Order: sequence, then structure tokens, then C-alpha cells
Amino acid sequence: MEKVFDMKYLIYDGLHFHLGSQIYDLSSYPLAIEEVVKVIRKINDLYDIEIPKLDLGGGLGIKYLASDTPPTIAYFVDLLVDALKKEVKKNNITMASNYNGLTKPAVVLVNKGKSGLMVKRETYADLVKNDVIPEWF
Repeated sequence: MEKVFDMKYLIYDGLHFHLGSQIYDLSSYPLAIEEVVKVIRKINDLYDIEIPKLDLGGGLGIKYLASDTPPTIAYFVDLLVDALKKEVKKNNITMASNYNGLTKPAVVLVNKGKSGLMVKRETYADLVKNDVIPEWF
């Protein structure tokens, strides 16, 4: 990690893991989250560096055949969030959502001289309203 932090043209922006593709058995996710949060704790302890981003990668399986029974997206997200909350608490670290307290710009689609708003600009009030940032922040 010291080499990464010392590189002039490399910006350390967080950690990522990818568990594979077409995953139906999600039991590896909590295990991977447990390990990557330990790495985050170690980096924080050794170098006093906060982790700006954590990308939990891998492909949730989809139904290709009638006999396929992939997990639901809701189950997948709940599993990830619960595992991350547990490990963050256990390791006494602080992590924000992907928002990191920042608002998002609007997304506008422009085609043949016409434009349309695809996603409205997100404000700080939107983040609070959607429980992304607590009101006391």
C-alpha cells in the first residue's frame, strides 16, 4: 500500500472486489465483505487513511432457463447491506454510502437538437429526505 500512496500519478480511490458472474449462492458475499473490511481497518490503522469507496462487485445470477431460481435483487441488497453494517460496526470504522455526502448533478440526454432531463439534480435536502445523510450531519 505504501507504493500506491507514494505514486505521483495514481489516485487511491478505494477498494473493489469481484466474486464472479451469474452467482446464485450468495454466501461468499458476507465472507468477502468481512475480509475487505479487515483490510480497510488495517489500512486505516497503519496509514491513517480513510477509504473513500468500496465497490462490492460480482454478478447476481439471472434466470436464463425455466429451472433457474436466482435470488431476488431485494435479498441480494439486504444481504450486502446487513453484512457491511455488521463488519463496519465490528471493526469500528466509518463508511458513507456512494454519495459520501455529495450531491449529484442532473443527467440530461441530448439528441438531434432536443434535450430532456433524465435524472433531476440531487440536492443535500434530497439526500436527507431519502435517509442517505442523517439530518444531524
